[in-house]
Amino acid sequence: MKVFTFVLLGVILPTLFSGCTSAPKNELPAVEGTAPPQPPVVISYAITDHQGARAGRPIPGWITAVMDGDTGPLYIMEKFKGRKIFVTSASGVDRDLTRRLAESKISAEFASTMTQDIQSSLLTSVKGDVNKGGEVSIDDITAVSSIVSTSGLSKDMDYWVQTTDRGTGKREYTYYMVYSMDEFQFQAQLEAALRRLEGKNAVLGKQ
Repeated sequence: MKVFTFVLLGVILPTLFSGCTSAPKNELPAVEGTAPPQPPVVISYAITDHQGARAGRPIPGWITAVMDGDTGPLYIMEKFKGRKIFVTSASGVDRDLTRRLAESKISAEFASTMTQDIQSSLLTSVKGDVNKGGEVSIDDITAVSSIVSTSGLSKDMDYWVQTTDRGTGKREYTYYMVYSMDEFQFQAQLEAALRRLEGKNAVLGKQ
């Protein structure tokens, strides 16, 4: 009887232990197509000074957003209701020169916005029939946009920050300028630009 018991134990115990060692670990299966985890975003600069810092004023939220390329917070401000917004910026080691450079960019920014809106209008609005007489090129649109009047454009806000590169220690200023124009006035300028294109295209269609 003892021999039989030992035989049973000799068969059962290795089976139990092997079952324990071969049990699968409690791991989540890999999901096919899942992107690998991304490394954390490392900000390579530190803001070391800003407009109003000496008076104890914090950096306004709209500047933080604009620095990230987001102009959305500007459009919910009361002063910009019903207005078209334009933002320019420039960076440099001299604060005054940087401010003037940022100011000098508004004409190009206005023309660029006008060019984009003309293209959108040609594609989506009833003005799409401008293209019936001939082919309107991007050069035509850019030329028309560059002569659109900026009358009515106002500079509403400006702000500067000083940043220091964490690696090199280099310091520079960045100036942000916010301009705006009454939305109806901007649309009138857009309609005038479309009419110029229509007239130009009508001439081309007769040739």
